Formats: sequence, C-alpha cells, structure tokens
Amino acid sequence: MKIFGDSAFGRRRRRRRATASLQGLAGPGGSYFVGQDDFVDSLRHTEPDDTYVELQEETFEEPDEDLAHRGNRMSWLRDSNYLVLVPTDKIAFTPENQWNPAHAAALYQRFKHGPRPLVRAPDARLHRITADSVRRSDEWDDEGELEYQTGMERPWGKWDAGTFYVQLLDGNHRAAAAMAAGEEYIPVSVSSNYRDDVKDEEWI
Repeated sequence: MKIFGDSAFGRRRRRRRATASLQGLAGPGGSYFVGQDDFVDSLRHTEPDDTYVELQEETFEEPDEDLAHRGNRMSWLRDSNYLVLVPTDKIAFTPENQWNPAHAAALYQRFKHGPRPLVRAPDARLHRITADSVRRSDEWDDEGELEYQTGMERPWGKWDAGTFYVQLLDGNHRAAAAMAAGEEYIPVSVSSNYRDDVKDEEWI
C-alpha cells in the first residue's frame, strides 16, 4: 500500500468499533459549506502536479484493520485513538488554507486511479449539531445572514441534530482529493479540546 503523509504510526492499538457513529445521518449530499462542491469538482479537471506528493511503500498480506480504516477507495491510517467518521458534506475546510489545486488534483488522480493508498486522517475541530444549532441556522437563513454567520450554503435540517460537523486543522488537500475521488465518509483525528462531546461508541 502507498502511504500519503508521514510514516505509519508504529504502536498497535485496540480497535474500537463505532456502533452509533453513522446513526441519524441523512447521508452525504452536497456540501453544507460555501464553495466546497465547486472546488472539489474542479479537481477532476485540473492539470495535476505531483511534485509535492510524497509516497512511502508498505505492503500487507491482508488488510490490517488495526492499522487502517478502509474507505471506498482508500484506507485511512489509525495513528490516533481519537478518530471519528464524518460524512463529507459536514466537513469544512480550513478557512485560511493555502490551496495548491495542482497538488490536490495529483492526489485525486492517485486516489481515483492508482492502487489503494494508505492515507493519514486529517486533524479537526469537532462540533455537535444541536436542536438550537438547527433553529439558529434556520433563522440566519431567513434573514440572509447564514453565509456571513456560519460560512454555510444551507441551514441544518432537523435530521442533523445530534450529529457532528468538523472544521479541518490540516489535511485539506487530502480531504478534498478524497471527496473528488468519491469517498462519502472521512475519518478525522479530533483535537484534544473537542473530545469531551464524543461518546465512547462514536470513536472508530
């Protein structure tokens, strides 16, 4: 397998199964966040530049579920005990991220057309969507303030209450390329200040 990012985390960890992490999800659709769908789609048509795509080779006789979470087209390295699986429509890119579209397009090409890669999960801030979050986003949408207040294109729905959304702290290029390649859920490593709201059964 190909590993994107740093070398694999050497410590073996006990795998915790998420029995409720996908409960209550309406399923990934268009992104809730302004401009993200257009950017992700643009990667499919951007000339790739793989100058900055660093690869390490590691081969397994069988898929190692203690080392990696298997997605549709790629495997995500389990280098943290604090991974949560999030639908791609509820993943917000870092607002100040410095994008290199050609680099992201090169990752997309590898993810979509190459052998199954092993990819480091992005770090993220995680937030629980509450009934109050739904109400406030609806009010801001009615007032024409939703994008200004939240950076969102559409308000949360009642079905979103109780689920998570995240804002990435790194790994924006990896996440965008994975979305372009068709991943519907991406595991993120939750920042230490945002872990208290996660139930034991929601870690993967």
